[in-house]
Amino acid sequence: MVNSPVGPVSGGTKSTLVGRNFDQRNICDLKVRYGSIEVQPKRFNDTHLQVTSPRVSLPGSVTLSPSGNAQNYAKDWILHHRDVENTFTYYQNMFVYDLHPQAGPTTGKTHLEIQGIGFNQFKHDNGTLRSDQPLYVKFVDQASNNQIGEIGTVKNIDNDAFYWQTPPAREGTKAILMLSFNKQNWQPIIPTDKTYSYVYYNAPVVQAIDPHFGPVKSPKVEKAIITG
Repeated sequence: MVNSPVGPVSGGTKSTLVGRNFDQRNICDLKVRYGSIEVQPKRFNDTHLQVTSPRVSLPGSVTLSPSGNAQNYAKDWILHHRDVENTFTYYQNMFVYDLHPQAGPTTGKTHLEIQGIGFNQFKHDNGTLRSDQPLYVKFVDQASNNQIGEIGTVKNIDNDAFYWQTPPAREGTKAILMLSFNKQNWQPIIPTDKTYSYVYYNAPVVQAIDPHFGPVKSPKVEKAIITG
């Protein structure tokens, strides 16, 4: 079984391969193969291997196969079928072409709309889209890189767009929107004309209206003074 079974084509995803017989005295050259690319486990015991995904050119699913001599690699349990338990799926970075609004009150709860491509790129072997792979969303502070609020989970993406509700933050906080499919490899989403994705302001508060009443219809433009 592969813990963290998805990662970007740029590589660098740390995964744990769970199985058995990894730590034996006669093993001479322990390796794990991502498809056809060999990697060296970082640390291991008899039931767990920790590996880091290599860079690849194209997205897609590959089988993770261990070997005790870097020559004879384990095969899938079912012939002509990729087992889910030892499958790792590479994905491309997402592309966001619209993010709005780009400012909101410190109280949070602003519905942020993110439009782009690459949000639905996981498929079954028969070509149909998978609905079990969530997209994770979070804000981080531009200045401190600390996380703001909780990580959100998006499962239903409609027409290459999704909505996310912003968490509360202090006035003036400049937040960077981060997206990930595995909670490990985070992709920042920043408009081209800015260094951040979203800024917080104090919400306007109305303290008084003068006058308090007026006609339903008036032949001239009526004015009211709003104090706040």
